[in-house]
Amino acid sequence: AKMIQHLCSLTLLHDLGKLVLLARFEHEYADILSYSIDSETPCWRIEQSKLGYDHAAVGGLLFAMWGLPETIVRAVTWHHEPEAVCGDEICEVSLLHFANAAAHAISTSQFYGGDTLNEELAERHGLPKDYIIELRETEEY
Repeated sequence: AKMIQHLCSLTLLHDLGKLVLLARFEHEYADILSYSIDSETPCWRIEQSKLGYDHAAVGGLLFAMWGLPETIVRAVTWHHEPEAVCGDEICEVSLLHFANAAAHAISTSQFYGGDTLNEELAERHGLPKDYIIELRETEEY
C-alpha cells in the first residue's frame, strides 16, 4: 500500500519543478518551452543546455527540502534519465519513467514533444518495447 501511495504522489508531483522554473524565469522559461515544441526536443534537455539543470533536478531538490521520502526524491530527480540509477529490477524511478513516457505518448498536448521511453530499460524490466504504441492505439478508441 505504501508503494502505491508513493507512486500516486510521484505521478501527481513529478513535474512540479516546471512551475518553479516558470515562476523564477518567466519569459526565458516560456522561450525554452516554445523551443521544445518547435524543435520537438524534450524540454528537460533544453533546460539542461540553457540553465545547467532541469525541472526534474529542481523538483527533486524541492522535495528533499520538504523532507519527502528518499524514494520520491530519487524518482522525481531521475525520471527522465532512469538508466543513471536503475538496476535490473523495477523501482519507483523506472515506474515513473514508464508512466511519464505513457502520458507523453497518449497526450495531444504539444508540450510533450520529443520525450520517449527508454526502450532498453523497458525491455530489461520485462515491458515490451511496443507497450507505448499499444497504449496509444488503445487510447484512441
